[in-house]
Amino acid sequence: MSARAALLLAFVACSTSTAPPVACLVRSDCPPGFGCDEATKSCVVESTCTTDRDCCPGLSCLVPLGAVVGTCRLQDQCGPSLPCIARDTTCDNGLCVAIPCASNTDCKAASHRCISGRCLDATPCGGCPGTDACDPATGRCVTASAACLGVTCAPGQARLLVGGDALRGLTCQLGSATCECASAGAIEPPVPGTYLGRVPIASGELLLGYDAAYGDLVTTPLPAELGAGGPAKSVLGVPTGPIVGDPAGPRGGILAPGPDLGRFASAAALPDGGALLLGHDADTAVAFVARLDNTGGLVGSAQLSSDVRSGLGARFVATQTELLAVWFSHSATQGLTITLTRFPLTTNGADPLRVSDWQPEPPLLLDAPPVATACTPSCGLLEACVAGSVVAACGSPDLVPECQPACDRGSLCITGICQPLVRGAAPAGVSSTGARSFVEAPGGAVAVVSTPTGPVLAVHEHRRGAVDLWDRRDGTWTRRSLDGRDGRTLGAGLVADAVVSPGVNAAALAYEDRSARRLRVWSGPTIDLLEAAPIEGRLGVAPALAIDRATGDLAVLWSRDAVGGLVLARREGLSWTESAIDDRPLIGRDSVIWLDVGEPRIVSLLDAPGPAGIATTIQRVR
Repeated sequence: MSARAALLLAFVACSTSTAPPVACLVRSDCPPGFGCDEATKSCVVESTCTTDRDCCPGLSCLVPLGAVVGTCRLQDQCGPSLPCIARDTTCDNGLCVAIPCASNTDCKAASHRCISGRCLDATPCGGCPGTDACDPATGRCVTASAACLGVTCAPGQARLLVGGDALRGLTCQLGSATCECASAGAIEPPVPGTYLGRVPIASGELLLGYDAAYGDLVTTPLPAELGAGGPAKSVLGVPTGPIVGDPAGPRGGILAPGPDLGRFASAAALPDGGALLLGHDADTAVAFVARLDNTGGLVGSAQLSSDVRSGLGARFVATQTELLAVWFSHSATQGLTITLTRFPLTTNGADPLRVSDWQPEPPLLLDAPPVATACTPSCGLLEACVAGSVVAACGSPDLVPECQPACDRGSLCITGICQPLVRGAAPAGVSSTGARSFVEAPGGAVAVVSTPTGPVLAVHEHRRGAVDLWDRRDGTWTRRSLDGRDGRTLGAGLVADAVVSPGVNAAALAYEDRSARRLRVWSGPTIDLLEAAPIEGRLGVAPALAIDRATGDLAVLWSRDAVGGLVLARREGLSWTESAIDDRPLIGRDSVIWLDVGEPRIVSLLDAPGPAGIATTIQRVR
């Protein structure tokens, strides 16, 4: 035992409380059961703990293997050769803490605000629950002291510990800490990300989208000219609380995600200047409708279907007299079907939020087998649950895939055949990034358009890898195969867009062919194959088809997923002219829509790297 340790033990054994502390630089300078307090450079008794919450802010509870109780220790986060990486932090005795500030301009991170003299997230500590308090320096929620419990903060304010250096080190005095209320900043606004669409209302057009972080259905006023539009607003998906950010800011200051709404969102105009939204509720797995007034405010919402797994690929198509709602459904008895229901626009007193006012049609049966549940028993570590010819079954993916062409991301190659995945991603040890679920996402959105002779649906048959067209004439639906159907490629028409082709007043369709890694455009009797040559990765992702109002010709936009960038193609007569309009690598790969085509502008999704995450960009194309 060192002389220093012996001296310390002698002091501890002595009954007096006035013995001077023993100096130290590191924990090894102190005897067992003692730690070196970085703040005072002296040996102190280590506190026992079971979780980090039992320790002073910035310390960790280290529990030995096999033990129940541990000790609070400082694990150096920084030092002379180990700087703090997070923005707006500095090293304080081995601990990365938030830097002091006098105003918001002192904070470098865009999401940080100067709150209680330190650069913090707009919602300090992420919003501490219950009676906890936030230590602003370390960003940790801690158990509030008795003095703090008497401090009640208004919604949108954060209860912060006051004490500064007294709260650091091994001997912090949390039990006597005081608290203050500080106004929190606005939380990060929602972003209209995937499933982009347009909402026509009397007061101006809105951009519709789904925010995957919050699970919200989001609208944003579109600008009359290029530049920023109005603020994004969550129409659906915001829970009732708790309010941890600025109540006047986005989502009313509520940071927690709520109901997962807005996937496959579609919109249609109503005669009163408002709009009707159709989408999929991922929590209940059913289709829903929501009504907006002529200013974009929410009137109400209603569950439109009681069928489980309905609302996938939801789309509206409007005529002069009715709205036709279309979506995928899946049942144990009929397998995959297309559900259709009509709402009359000319009936006085009809309410789209009253389900009884909708007129359902017989479903259109697809070729997928009924698969209601996952494989039972569950598959092994290197197996996957795939859709068999009759029931779901476990299969082992080929170690060296022999499927030609290669399977899409919703399938695995098993005994040389692409098999659609059922309920979930690939098994552990099998690479299938972004795998789609056969049951819960059986293909892309239905492409639907209203022609003078009736509505036309373009549907991806995931089971056979084909794209089919359904026409309704005189109340009867007929189906014809457009492309695919070899049972192996599973790629044609997984995502598609449709318009009424100029001149002939018939449907035109742009769709992705994942097998050929090309984009195809069908108009009348011909199928045009775009892109001069196939490239690695996906081609024709999220195609956006439109009519150029200036020329009356077809125009289509699409994203090059792996290579990156957006491509614009215009048809002049019988030939197509292609040009790259944006070379950013992560733009448009999930959503691209036209705002107009006379003076063409587009909205595209930019999956930006870093903390900015997903963003939308508006640009003009020539």
